[in-house]
Amino acid sequence: MSINVQTAEKDKYLDYLKTKGKAGARTLEILGKNYEFLKVFNTAIGYEILKDACQMHEESLAKIAELKATDEDKLTYKVLQKIINRWSKRLMDYENELGKVMK
Repeated sequence: MSINVQTAEKDKYLDYLKTKGKAGARTLEILGKNYEFLKVFNTAIGYEILKDACQMHEESLAKIAELKATDEDKLTYKVLQKIINRWSKRLMDYENELGKVMK
């Protein structure tokens, strides 16, 4: 897996991988290409908001990998990918603005 995260940020990823195994690793590898996702997945609010979408993404990805995906499953995967990317950007913007206010 090629996710590059700081040591302090690895806890959430490791927790997720412990509970999700290889399927979780595939999901994090795909989603981890998005910088905003990497940063916000480790925040408390980001993890809580994104974990359900990640689980649904993982389930869709598993069906696709097993060649058991219907057209609806494939569409769900694409929609979730876009939603996770958008939410990640919004959460990153939120975290950045919160950091400015807290200074």
